[in-house]
Amino acid sequence: MGQTASMHLKSYTLTGSDPFNRDLGEKIGLDSPIRRWDDDLMLFFPESLRTVAAFFLLLPFLCNLSAEAGALLRPIGEVDMPLGADDAGNRKQIYLDPLLADAFQEMGFDFLVVHVWRNALEQAGLEVVNGLNQWAGRTGCGYIINLENTVRPRGKHPDFRRPGFFFQPTEEWLSRCLDSPHFMGVCYDEAEHWLTNGVDVTGGAHAVEAFRPHFVDAGGMTLEEAYENALHNLILLREAQFGFAHASWGTLLRPMIRSEHVFPILYPLFARAGVAPHPKFLKETVLPVSAAAALGACRQYGVPYVPCLDLWGPRGPEAARKEWPYHTPEELRSALLFSYWTGAHAAYIENINYRDSLYREVEGKPELTEWGEAAKAFRCDYMPNHPRSVRAEEFRPRIVIVRFPDSDWGQVGRHQIRENLYGASNLKPTPVTREWIRIWHILTHGTMPDTGLTWHADGFRMPFRLFFPANSVALYDHLACDPRLYEDVELVFLVGVTVAQSTLKTLRAYVASGGTVASIPALAPERIRKRHRKGTTILEKRKGRWILFEDTEDEAFLEAVKPFLGESQELRYTFTDKEVVFTAPEHLGRLQVEVRAR
Repeated sequence: MGQTASMHLKSYTLTGSDPFNRDLGEKIGLDSPIRRWDDDLMLFFPESLRTVAAFFLLLPFLCNLSAEAGALLRPIGEVDMPLGADDAGNRKQIYLDPLLADAFQEMGFDFLVVHVWRNALEQAGLEVVNGLNQWAGRTGCGYIINLENTVRPRGKHPDFRRPGFFFQPTEEWLSRCLDSPHFMGVCYDEAEHWLTNGVDVTGGAHAVEAFRPHFVDAGGMTLEEAYENALHNLILLREAQFGFAHASWGTLLRPMIRSEHVFPILYPLFARAGVAPHPKFLKETVLPVSAAAALGACRQYGVPYVPCLDLWGPRGPEAARKEWPYHTPEELRSALLFSYWTGAHAAYIENINYRDSLYREVEGKPELTEWGEAAKAFRCDYMPNHPRSVRAEEFRPRIVIVRFPDSDWGQVGRHQIRENLYGASNLKPTPVTREWIRIWHILTHGTMPDTGLTWHADGFRMPFRLFFPANSVALYDHLACDPRLYEDVELVFLVGVTVAQSTLKTLRAYVASGGTVASIPALAPERIRKRHRKGTTILEKRKGRWILFEDTEDEAFLEAVKPFLGESQELRYTFTDKEVVFTAPEHLGRLQVEVRAR
């Protein structure tokens, strides 16, 4: 049922006696001779030849397009990091809103994340898809359908295992989408948030009392059963109901199932199921934590790394700004910079026009806000003039956390947040599931609280900041047994509730070849575990070491891992032959980047 999307060129039409689209001339930065084009000149040519004549007359100018023009006219598949926008909160679809269409084009966006409504599968929803296909065909831009506001019935396929409530396409709806080569798939918004807190959580506190589970109804299950059944249902949804292949960074334009993630907890689960987990940067996110989850999923499962730069964020004393947008233009620019130089395959900004996010209407025309100007400058100027030499698939972490995806991020029962795992009232966080939170406190040189991994958690009382130090960290799951995942890795933290024996075998070989593994005693190989007494035990094993620890505040443990932590003023990422270092010498929300050869 799947259809491979082709490469697209943004197209502009030369029609009638208008030999050149003046709007295009302004948007791609051509000089005034184009803007002063005299239609009367075309009267020397027969009408049937005017388009051809215009081309040759304009050829000298077209051969001198600025870098900005070149970027706008390149196929989306050839753009280093295609940049899109999310239309959450928009009242009109882009094909019905000339103002939105003009602003979208002016900022140079390559694709649109489109929110549809509860009538998505009805005739009105089919007409929306038709309109999007026509718009995409005219512009060459791609589109992704976000499912946040669609109808959510209980899973219908007979092979689902205790399914929850989620969007499922009809054959006709999916066929309409696949009619367009510009359709890039669907996105289940805030998927892990809904999985743990219910599908109605974004609608308010009533979601706690009227809890409806998402992909799996995990009540009464063990953690392992909740994981396996969620995985099964996601794979079945992708293969049987959508007919999409496993999400891959190598086929970015092919339709795929995507998910957006507020919390950095279940990326490996979705990635293993063939769903592309997109991290939310900005928002309430601790940047290196979500980046470690997304880059780790890319490295382990081959899914694309596509950040959503969400202008929502903390409010109150922790807010970067007291009013919408809750992040500054400089924070948006820095998040774009971070995404680009950590090798993102694409990125998009949420929102484009909710409460005048990126532009406002002035005298019937779009006027870019400071945030819109930041987006335009990055897409149309910075990217073309700063070609990059790093890609996410070339990421080679220095520190790896290996753990079972148990869904613990430090949640406590408050407002719409439930203190449970996988949405099951019988599954509660424990000191074992919380161990990795304390590890992150150490990895960030104590700059992060040891109580959670997001501004939603207790303990986050400081104002929002983008910059946290960390030394090239990735998150893998308990099945990370491929030895290639540990090439160039200097330190592995083995924590959580379980680990596969195949992974343990790989880690034993990793230590024997000179690596260091810091493990809670319960997960260490039996021979190593038997040599542990209490506190911190360091065991030399050929060229490498096992560090068995019970308390992350133990001085012996801290001294043992300290040499691996990197500089306290650097957020570092290592790639095959480059290292990328972010600093924030002026302000913790303003990143600077340096790319170094390795």
